[in-house]
Amino acid sequence: MDPRALAMDGLLLSIAAGGAWTDVRSGKVYNTLTYSAVAAGIVLNGLLPSPPGLGAGQALLGLLVAAGPLFVAFLAGGIGAGDVKLMAGVGAFVGPHTALYALLFSCLAGAVMALAVILWTEGYGGVLLRIRAALRFQGGEDGFARLKFPFGLAILVGTAWAITERNLGASALDLLFGSIRT
Repeated sequence: MDPRALAMDGLLLSIAAGGAWTDVRSGKVYNTLTYSAVAAGIVLNGLLPSPPGLGAGQALLGLLVAAGPLFVAFLAGGIGAGDVKLMAGVGAFVGPHTALYALLFSCLAGAVMALAVILWTEGYGGVLLRIRAALRFQGGEDGFARLKFPFGLAILVGTAWAITERNLGASALDLLFGSIRT
């Protein structure tokens, strides 16, 4: 593997780890980190030859793919702006294809984290009550406190997962369960 690609992956994972750290510690992902990540992703992809450089256009497309759906969630009040900008930085580094996987894996990690937080704070009964309320499709206040957890940590997990799969050229599930196929 190209050492420049490894360096870019290492830089991105360091940025994502920094965002996860500040999100866990303070509930915030700071603009200094996120704006620097977006700028670095676009500039590095624009200046480095391919590979690892994807080109500035692919970096911008990756930014949109990664941050677009989270921006909609932000508009609905479901996620913080720092999380959206951190995911934008991820997309700017990895381009649209890997950004889509990073977004998917981050959302999966976030769902597992949300379930764990509900179980920890409300127990199994809380999970069942929230499922029942969701199935009724009622708008407005359901009597539940807004669930808060550091989604920046889920972004770190999802980004690491997507980069690992891209670099190995195989799905993590294939790697884990591929040997038991008949």
